[in-house]
Amino acid sequence: MICGSDRKIEHQNSNGKTNHLKVCQHVKFHCVFFKCYVCFSCRWRRSFLFSLAFGLPVFGMMLYDIIAHPIHACIFPGLSLHNLLLFSFCTPIQVFGGRYFYIQAYKAMKHGAANMDVLIVLATSVSYLYSVTVLLIAILSGATTSPRTFFDAPPMLYIFVTLGRWMEHVAKVSFVLTDLWWERGCDVDPNPLPTRLKIHFCTLSNKDK
Repeated sequence: MICGSDRKIEHQNSNGKTNHLKVCQHVKFHCVFFKCYVCFSCRWRRSFLFSLAFGLPVFGMMLYDIIAHPIHACIFPGLSLHNLLLFSFCTPIQVFGGRYFYIQAYKAMKHGAANMDVLIVLATSVSYLYSVTVLLIAILSGATTSPRTFFDAPPMLYIFVTLGRWMEHVAKVSFVLTDLWWERGCDVDPNPLPTRLKIHFCTLSNKDK
């Protein structure tokens, strides 16, 4: 729980006796977690919005294929307009929207561990590289039809995973603020707090008066 400075705080109980509460930890210690959670929350929010911006057209193309079952004519030997658009929308998501997954996966593999980030990177990378490979083979061989690709898999995966990560860190920020609210009776000095946290804390304290 977040409390004030390192000092013992005495309260009078219902019997009039003095109870010595435990020594409260520094607010600065919890501010470190607060800043980290806010930073990660903003990071995943940017990734989600970026993936969503490029992923919605891909989702629309998927629905169109399911409903209309069109025949995609080639604008170049082995390359259809459909695959060209999928490649154009998928590449920014794979490179920029998923860069944090690659960073976390690299750190995990560096320590000899395999986590969910590694699994996500493997799934999206294999799907993307396979699609690029079969598309290049079709173009170089001058195929009359464009091959079936899986460019739509990485955008859909990144959209839902980044949304989950964003919601997770928003919940962590709310948890830290809730702890601070419940410990507002510990005579917390809001001065060392970040501005956003200080405003929120002071608002809660004033409402309780």
